Amino acid sequence: MTKSAFEHNIRISLAHHMIIPAIFLVILIILLSQIPVFNCLFPAAVSSSEDMSALYHNSRYINCHADSLHYTGYDYMIGGRVKGHYYYSLEDGKCTIYVLSCKYIQQYGEFPSTINDASFRAELVINDSNLHDLLSLMAGDMNWSYNGLSSVTSTVVVNELRYSPVPVAILGIFLVFALIFTLVHLATIIIGLINPYHTAIYNNTLGRNSTVHIKQACRELMTDYKKAGGFYVTANYVIYANAPVSAIIPIDRISAFYSYSTLCGLPMRRHLAGTITFFIDGHAACHIHNLPPVLTDEVTHVFETSGITNGRAINTQSSTDNS
Repeated sequence: MTKSAFEHNIRISLAHHMIIPAIFLVILIILLSQIPVFNCLFPAAVSSSEDMSALYHNSRYINCHADSLHYTGYDYMIGGRVKGHYYYSLEDGKCTIYVLSCKYIQQYGEFPSTINDASFRAELVINDSNLHDLLSLMAGDMNWSYNGLSSVTSTVVVNELRYSPVPVAILGIFLVFALIFTLVHLATIIIGLINPYHTAIYNNTLGRNSTVHIKQACRELMTDYKKAGGFYVTANYVIYANAPVSAIIPIDRISAFYSYSTLCGLPMRRHLAGTITFFIDGHAACHIHNLPPVLTDEVTHVFETSGITNGRAINTQSSTDNS
């Protein structure tokens, strides 16, 4: 096997492992663009005289100041319990509906029919499901038609009750951390595409003399080796070149290896997948996952015939001695 072929195998595998993180990155970017995290935490200051319908298209959350709000006579109920109260403002012949929470109203002591110089943070809700019924009731109270009232009323409701920045902040922090993790993962893969031996160095299986080991391993790959799946066993190295966790491990540092199989996949489509763990200098330092069980047996045979100690055999021998 030539050095260029070895590098090609690593790059092809890395490119395949780049697909899912890249798709996940696109999804994260779309979610972050659709969820107004910054706008929710730092809403823009607006006045009740501004057109809420126009504001809705730029920001869903506002820090509102209203000169004068008037109680409509109707309450906002959830599950049969009063959670807020409907108020309205009339600015330049345009009516805007507000929902103020019971908690916000409590600061005024007695229930206010009119609130002057009100300031609060709120979410803009377009075409609220209760707006039609509310306007119908208000029109009846004022001896006006529904069509007449709705024609001068904004379709956007300023809802102080629904403003809740904590869930949005938690979701935003989660998405940002997920984005950072994905970018770091993709950066590691990209570095591996540029330098195929980076993953072996990254996994710290070569120690300080990584460059010397890589050159020596490549020279041995051009001469004589044993192959099983993505594993190559030369005179002095075990080399794995089919995944982002590709490794070049000096045989004299391998204390033992251990192989086992586990059930993976969906409940209706279970399958066995093998794992090989290398104990390097006495510690489990390198894990190769998702191997076909048949390949695991083939790799185990190649390792054993190359003089690498099987950890399962050690455990079996210890059990026999104890008995």
